[in-house]
Amino acid sequence: MAFLSAPAQERTKKTELFASLDVNQFQSLGGSFSVHPLVTPVFSKGAGVDLVQIRDYNYNYTPYYLDTRYYIRGKKLTFFLFVQGGPGSFGKDREKAAFSNTVLSERVNRSFLGAGSGIALGPQTAKARPFLLTKFRRYQMLERDVFPATNITRKFALDQYSVAVGINF
Repeated sequence: MAFLSAPAQERTKKTELFASLDVNQFQSLGGSFSVHPLVTPVFSKGAGVDLVQIRDYNYNYTPYYLDTRYYIRGKKLTFFLFVQGGPGSFGKDREKAAFSNTVLSERVNRSFLGAGSGIALGPQTAKARPFLLTKFRRYQMLERDVFPATNITRKFALDQYSVAVGINF
């Protein structure tokens, strides 16, 4: 009959969704969500958003990014490699003095590039699969002194290593 669905082994996903909980070397937790429309069965282009807290520097970043993934699919496991990049966050991050509201410096023009790899457990036709991934990111930004008003601007780089666990839909 024409209205019956195809057998599970013939169905393939058109889009993959990833939701995860990340831990990085700054001993902080973050979350991640990304959407990946499949271009081919082994290649996807997508976009995502993270929430990253950098405790050492009292800054929060919300990176928005574009992501490309290459999949090596098996019957029970899927390995994937990815590269991603985008703005480190929108707006300005300001560092305030410890016991006053005096703004000492601000970070602007943030961007990042990153790469990583992961593994998803279960067949590709499963509705939800757990995954584990590791990633590296390099944030580039400018830091400008605000008080005292010296107008000194420095280039600033921050490397982030993360491990994430999540669910792939």
